[in-house]
Amino acid sequence: MEYKTKNFFSKLKEFLNFSDNIVIISHQNPDGDAISSSLGLFHFLKKKYENKKINIIVPNNFHHFLKWLKKSNEIIIFSENETYSIELIKKANLIFCLDFNSMLRTGDLENLIISSKAKKVLIDHHPSPEIEQFDLILSKESASSASEVLYNFIEILGEKKLIDKNIAECIFTGISSDTNSFSVNSNSLTHKIVSEILEIGVDKEKVQKNLFHSFSFDKMKLTAYVLSEKMKIFPKYNLGLISLSAEEKEKFNFEVGDSENFANLPMSIKDIEISAFFTNYKDFIKISFRSMGNFNANLFARKYFNGGGHKKASGGKSYKNMEETIEDFLFYIKEFLNN
Repeated sequence: MEYKTKNFFSKLKEFLNFSDNIVIISHQNPDGDAISSSLGLFHFLKKKYENKKINIIVPNNFHHFLKWLKKSNEIIIFSENETYSIELIKKANLIFCLDFNSMLRTGDLENLIISSKAKKVLIDHHPSPEIEQFDLILSKESASSASEVLYNFIEILGEKKLIDKNIAECIFTGISSDTNSFSVNSNSLTHKIVSEILEIGVDKEKVQKNLFHSFSFDKMKLTAYVLSEKMKIFPKYNLGLISLSAEEKEKFNFEVGDSENFANLPMSIKDIEISAFFTNYKDFIKISFRSMGNFNANLFARKYFNGGGHKKASGGKSYKNMEETIEDFLFYIKEFLNN
């Protein structure tokens, strides 16, 4: 489903013309698409509007495998720079919201954004955006990523000519990240956009190396550990799951992003069509769901774990302990599959 606000182009142009302080915000625990789409928009706006003040704020830190992207060092981490972040949001005339469909996903930034008098523009690909929270929306559920929607955004503005190597690299990185190197969530339009992006001069081997082949030794040991010790398979449900406790994270010197792709690991096993990854955060268990075939991960996450996302990639939370959460999950899987 595509959701585009009526008169999107004319209203956006009006917002941009009367905004001198612009803030770009993405979701909590920002992943490759969140960081790449935010940086891609940053480079584009900087190129088109040289005299405007433009900043990126993310709720918390992001993994080192994204810090090679140009200007990533200028991203403001709210959890580390609260006072400055609050000041920038209060001064903003325009806030771009990238790669999330509800302010709830911005964590501690949620109330600050909602209370801001700035106009709010959503660029996203998740289903069912909270439309009342935004002044303008460009949301395309069929898109691989927010980075792909960003390409559409620039296209709508008639500014494809401004897409240089930096912008193209961000778009390609975001698409590569959210499709797990084009293994999921990509279609013919995605590949058409990627083809155009590559013609601009993106070094795809460099992007792939930085995204998928730049693990630390601790990350490699952690991956081996979860595969050998923490993965459980339930053939009856074509299901695999992995769990990771706070103590285990500490043991392997866990850094933000080290569990990226863990939710996908069981899917490499023949006949496994449903996968889940459970990990401890401060006050809750975060759950990531992946699926193939007919299992709707989005509906499952919404129904049982106050979450959501895409049909084949979604997430949720539990405020019970790990053991109880996994017990609930297995009970709900049985119920969901039998209905």
